[in-house]
Amino acid sequence: MTLAKNVFCLAEKLMYLQNYCKLPGSPFRPKIVDPSAVRLIGGWNQYLDDSGRIKLPAKLAFDISNAGPGILECKISGRKVNAEKSGSRIRFDLSGEGLNAGEHDFDITFANIPLPEAPNTVVCLGDQVVLTGRGLAQAQCGEPAVFTIDSSKASTGNPEVTLHAADTNIPVPVMISLAGEKIWRASYTVTNPGNYLLSVLWAGRPVKGCPLIVEAKGGADASKVLCSGEGLRQGVVGREIRSWIDTRRAGPGELTAHCTGPRKVAYCELYDHGDATFTLNVKPQEAGRHALTIKYAGQHVPGSPFSLRVAGAPRR
Repeated sequence: MTLAKNVFCLAEKLMYLQNYCKLPGSPFRPKIVDPSAVRLIGGWNQYLDDSGRIKLPAKLAFDISNAGPGILECKISGRKVNAEKSGSRIRFDLSGEGLNAGEHDFDITFANIPLPEAPNTVVCLGDQVVLTGRGLAQAQCGEPAVFTIDSSKASTGNPEVTLHAADTNIPVPVMISLAGEKIWRASYTVTNPGNYLLSVLWAGRPVKGCPLIVEAKGGADASKVLCSGEGLRQGVVGREIRSWIDTRRAGPGELTAHCTGPRKVAYCELYDHGDATFTLNVKPQEAGRHALTIKYAGQHVPGSPFSLRVAGAPRR
């Protein structure tokens, strides 16, 4: 049989099959998948650094309406990122939570096919928690020390703060309260001077720069307040009784004075000289023994309460 005759016979058989013998599932209607039609709303450039890496955190929203059937999947370092779907819109929240600072592999596929223009790397700068306030470096014994924790540029989490003396593991309580949106206020009070170690964690990881060394200085010492003058011992009704108070060696604190007689309260006036020394003027309203209480930082100064003998006004 010649070649031409063989070709003719084969064509006859194909025509016969086409006209009389349909294959199972015919006619076939293939579904076309086109990953290049997956559209990142706003484009990739808005999320990339100068090296073409996605900067975390980032929120990616895609439109897959023209890409055909398939599932859009996203992974960072092999871990799947949860997707939020709304119709043909798919959203991925790349928070960076749980990632160490640095580069990580990034994979995004549609129907298991990589998106053609997608970068393959993300960069995590770590949680950018900012600490501010005097309480990060200094504290005054007996007085609250305060600092703030700004987590407005950090991933989801909560602060943890620990404080203890550098030479012991005995903790100092630290109170934390929310002072604004993602802004926290921390406060503590130390009782002994010395150096303390302050550590701040965010989402379980140390904030950059921690632990910090806090220098606690001695607080007010009422025992170092010096009082002098005749006004601490005696006086006359209606006349000012004057004394002098020196707090220069006692540290920062508030000075108060109060004088009471047998039935009436004497008028007290403290004049601040601006150099941590004071003049105290007391004007009693009745004769008899008076009690003069002088306190510094809430504690009695040496000799307080003083006992004053107040004589009646001389007759004219």
